[in-house]
Amino acid sequence: MLPSGVLKCPECDYEIRDAQASNAAIDFFNKINNAQTEQQRIDIIKRFPIPNTREDIKEFLNRAKAEVEADYNPDDYMQNQLHEAWMVCFNNIKNRVKAMPQNDRDEFLDIIGDTAINVFKIKIAKAKKGKDKIELIQSYPIELTPNNLTSFADFIEAQIVYSNPIVEVFKEILLLVLTCCTSGIALLIYLAIFLTKNKMETGTFFDNKTAINDAYLVRLTEIQSQTLLLEKNPNARERISSAIRTIKRKKSQKILTYVLIPIIAILLVVLFFVIVFSL
Repeated sequence: MLPSGVLKCPECDYEIRDAQASNAAIDFFNKINNAQTEQQRIDIIKRFPIPNTREDIKEFLNRAKAEVEADYNPDDYMQNQLHEAWMVCFNNIKNRVKAMPQNDRDEFLDIIGDTAINVFKIKIAKAKKGKDKIELIQSYPIELTPNNLTSFADFIEAQIVYSNPIVEVFKEILLLVLTCCTSGIALLIYLAIFLTKNKMETGTFFDNKTAINDAYLVRLTEIQSQTLLLEKNPNARERISSAIRTIKRKKSQKILTYVLIPIIAILLVVLFFVIVFSL
């Protein structure tokens, strides 16, 4: 006698194949295709029970993977709802896989992890507001495995935002000139607008690029704390450490810039008045 949900006989390792359950994927796809409305299709995708046989899980996972990685328009309400329905289905499959015996779930976890990373990339690319993008970067759930850890580290390292030094220098020079010409009023107005805009867009007083880098820093630090995972992939450990150092260096440079600009501007204003009154 075997309990329900067992994939292999514990005595002889025979793989259990439930004929009725093996038709679940066909039934699922038929119901989706025969749905009368988009809302019906969405409800079926969200609520259909995921079977526990290996073949069906593979069928469901392959279909859900294709759907959640497909391009969609987040501004189209129905497309967005359909995509979210497939995400619910994908998460249900993930929970079913986690309930499987360790030996049976490893190959599925790699697929789930790769899919989650691809969806993570899609959602970040489609996020329009700075706050939404930052929240995704910090908290979007991803199943990391030793096999996909390197690709995830590479992606984050490639996403680190670098400011254009020429543009930054030009902006500083322009601000200093305006500050000298307006006796410091331009500096105060600029700082007020700059800080208010950043607070509204990112939730912090840093600009969008620095805030995004900070979000990646949170994610990388979280991964860096997963010692057991990193021990299985030493190359990823070094890449993550390198990315963390890069982000911290960039932030230090940005903070230094924020501090130096007002100081230099004030000194120039003082020098301007000294020169004017000495004449």
